[in-house]
Amino acid sequence: AEEWAATGMPFIDLEPVFRASLEGGLNPFLPYDLHPSPVGMELTAQALFEVIQNRGWLDEDEESEASGG
Repeated sequence: AEEWAATGMPFIDLEPVFRASLEGGLNPFLPYDLHPSPVGMELTAQALFEVIQNRGWLDEDEESEASGG
C-alpha cells in the first residue's frame, strides 16, 4: 500500500472482503486460477463504490441514480 500512495490513488485492500466471502461459503475466485469470479467482481464493485461515495467523488444526482432512486 505504501508504494501505491505515491500515485495519489486510493489503495483498496480486498483481502478482508474476499476472506470473509470464502469463510461464508462463497468463493470470490475462479476455480482454475486466482482471477475474480462473478462473486469477486461484485465484492470489488461494492468496495470501489464505497470508496468513491465516502470520498465525495459523486454529486447528489449521481448518488441517487447509482442507488436506483
